[in-house]
Amino acid sequence: MNTFDIDASRLRNPLLITREEELHPFIDWLSEARPGTAIWSVQGIGGIGKTTFLGQIRACARQYGADTVYVDGTTGFTNASELLFYLQTQLQFSDALSMTPLDQLLDQWHERAQFKKTVILFDHFEEMSFLDSFLRREFAPQVPLVNILLVFASRQGLSIGWRTDPNCVMRLRSLVLHPFTWEQSMQYTSEFGIRDLQVQQKISRATAGYPLALAFAVQATEQQDEARFGGDLEAVLELSFRMFSEVAPHLSPLVEGLAFLRSATQEMLVELLQVDIPRDHFRDLSRLSFVRTTEMGLVMHDVARTFLLNDLKLRNPHCRAKGQSEQCVGGSCSSFPCRGTTFCSHLSQHGWP
Repeated sequence: MNTFDIDASRLRNPLLITREEELHPFIDWLSEARPGTAIWSVQGIGGIGKTTFLGQIRACARQYGADTVYVDGTTGFTNASELLFYLQTQLQFSDALSMTPLDQLLDQWHERAQFKKTVILFDHFEEMSFLDSFLRREFAPQVPLVNILLVFASRQGLSIGWRTDPNCVMRLRSLVLHPFTWEQSMQYTSEFGIRDLQVQQKISRATAGYPLALAFAVQATEQQDEARFGGDLEAVLELSFRMFSEVAPHLSPLVEGLAFLRSATQEMLVELLQVDIPRDHFRDLSRLSFVRTTEMGLVMHDVARTFLLNDLKLRNPHCRAKGQSEQCVGGSCSSFPCRGTTFCSHLSQHGWP
C-alpha cells in the first residue's frame, strides 16, 4: 500500500503566504550564472515558519534547475557518515569504496558544480548540534567554491564558531524570520475561505502575525469557535492547544502516536498503536493544521509535539510515555513569543492596528 497516495489538491497548505521579501536574496543567488558558494543561517522562534520557508527556497531552486536536498535534523542522524551517505544518495552520486565518505561526496560534487547549482537545506539544525563542528571545520571549507548554497534553519541561528571561523565568515549571511504583517495575516485568513471581514480582523489581531497561532485560529474558526477568541495572542494559543485534546475521537490516538515519532507513515502508526488505521483516518490526520507531509512521512510541528508530550506526562505520570517523552523533548514548551517591547515594536512597524 502506498501510504501517501493522497489527492494533493485536497490537502491544505498550512501556510499560504510566500515570504517574498525574505526570498529575494536566494532568488538573486539562483539567478546568477556561477554564484559563489554561500552559507545562510535562517533563524526564528518555534512556529514562525522556518520549515515552510525552506520549502519555498526549495521550490524556487527547482524552478532554476538546481539540485536540492532537504536534511531534517529530527530524523535521527547519529554521525557524520550517515549524513554524508544521505547526501550522496540524494544527489545520486556513485559509490567509490576506495574513498572515504567525505572524499566520495566532494570528488563528484566538485565535478557537478562546474555546470549545476546545488542547494542543501538543513532544517531543525539545533537537533544536529553534535555535527556542528564537523560541518563547520571539515565539510563547509571543502565544498566547491561556486554553485553551492547551504542553508541552516534553527531557533537560535548558527553558533558563534561559524561567525568567527575564517573559512566560513566571508560566505555567511543571516536572516531572522519575523511574524507576518497585518496585510499578510488578512490575506491568509481570506485565502483559507473566511469572508467575514470582522472575523478576519479579529483573528489577525489576536494572533499578532504568529503563523502557528494563525493556522490554529483558522482551524478553530472552521469548528465554530471564533466567538471564544480573546483579544490577545495568549488567549488564542490557549484555545488552540485545547484543540489538541478536542480533535475528533478517531484521530486522538493517532495524534498522540504521532507525537512520539519524529516522522510516521501509516504502517508505522499501525505498528505503534497495534490497531488498524483506515486510509481516510490517516488522510484526516494529514490535514490537521499542526501536521505536515514530508518525504519521511507525517511530521508534527515541534511546538505542538512538545506540548502534547508534556501534556501526556502530566496525565500519565507513571506510564511508559513518560520515559519516552523525556528522551524526545528537552525542557518545557517555551517557544511562544511574548508581547514585550520588542514584539510589539515589530507589530507597530508592520502596519498592525
